[in-house]
Amino acid sequence: MLRIVPILAALLLIAPTARAAEIVEGDAGAGCNLTLAGAPARGDARAIRGALRDLDQADSPPRLCLEGRGGSISGALEVADLVAQVPMATHLTEGAICEGPCALIFIAGARGARVMHPKAILGFSAPLVLPDNETIPRAEAEAAYRDGLSAVAEVIRLRTRRDLELPDSLLLALLEGDEHPFRVATVGDAARWGIEVAPVALPVSGADKALQDACANADGARLDLSPADLPSHDREVGFMVDSFGASAVRLRSEAAFGAAQTTRCHVELSLDAGPEGDLGTLRFGGADAGTTPSQPLSSFAFHDPATAIADLPEPGIPSAEASSVGDFRIELDARAREALSAVTFPSCWVASPQVKVVNVTDFVNLRADAGFGATVLREVPLGEPLTIVGSQSLEAPGDQDRARTCRDACNAFALDPTDTAQKEQALDCISRNVFWYEVSDAQGRLGYISRKYLSD
Repeated sequence: MLRIVPILAALLLIAPTARAAEIVEGDAGAGCNLTLAGAPARGDARAIRGALRDLDQADSPPRLCLEGRGGSISGALEVADLVAQVPMATHLTEGAICEGPCALIFIAGARGARVMHPKAILGFSAPLVLPDNETIPRAEAEAAYRDGLSAVAEVIRLRTRRDLELPDSLLLALLEGDEHPFRVATVGDAARWGIEVAPVALPVSGADKALQDACANADGARLDLSPADLPSHDREVGFMVDSFGASAVRLRSEAAFGAAQTTRCHVELSLDAGPEGDLGTLRFGGADAGTTPSQPLSSFAFHDPATAIADLPEPGIPSAEASSVGDFRIELDARAREALSAVTFPSCWVASPQVKVVNVTDFVNLRADAGFGATVLREVPLGEPLTIVGSQSLEAPGDQDRARTCRDACNAFALDPTDTAQKEQALDCISRNVFWYEVSDAQGRLGYISRKYLSD
């Protein structure tokens, strides 16, 4: 007779205290098409498939809400396979507890559609069925062990067959679980394993810190590392404004991310979307990553990776740090406007055909020809990117004698940047709108803008 604590074997059994699963259609409050509550069992996948046939398939993907502890791993894997095949979104509502086999179903949800409420609990474990003093015959122990290994193999096969987003670190955490569930506890955990946490309010202040946290969380997911283990964890990272518009700002990290510290983090952030709206995208670019695909930004990812999920602020609920309405984007908007509203020029000519609008409060007019007397085609907001067309030559309408004098000053300034007199004269010509560039906007519309309002 052998005494075993069958962690792997228990994967195939139902814990004695587990409540049998119920499949319920709809939950208007949580937006669920179906809810699986209780311990998963064999046959649940067939029941869910039948329920899906009866649903109005307007939602894509359909949302499966989950809650339960314990249950059959084989039954859970059948449901997980169906969830990945359909595919379905998985969701944990406020107060839901999803541990053990239930967590396997949750993680099989569609990419970007595995969402847990900050007040939900998600934990990976193998339910412990037999007490420590239990004894069973050798043949039964060996059979249970083989079944346990088979269950582990099926988890790995499911990951391969359905291209399941199950990182190695999460697979290990799942397989190493015991009677004490390994819970997804921090922002860094959720970000690393592709789990959305919502609803969550954006940080109120600290724009650079919020951006650094978003990049660190994305870097941890990209490298399958805890953000605390990355070299960028213990230093402050600033961000430069690449372009700025009425509704969005593009930024680039001043310091590098990645294991080799050669990867810049690029963020395009919406300035007017709500915390649950389309906040923008993030990508990495650098020698050790090339240029990674852009990924959508979520409000929870702007919080420190070490923050407990349960402590994340919810929208509409004042936080201890809140002193005014809004979030860190107000600070970012003001900083970008200040930086772009007082730009000086190292030359009369732009160095690159890629430019942006500067030195205005809100916008500059795009005109049909060089000069303020030309027809206005549209208003171009502060920070909007534009492209210089043609030969990048400066045009000087009006008084040609003054234009020649200004060109001479610009040439002298270019030849000797230390010549203070020529520099002041050249910059005065720019300030008086002597020079104009022909530009193209993102829609391909052509027009003219004074050099005074363009910077590369």
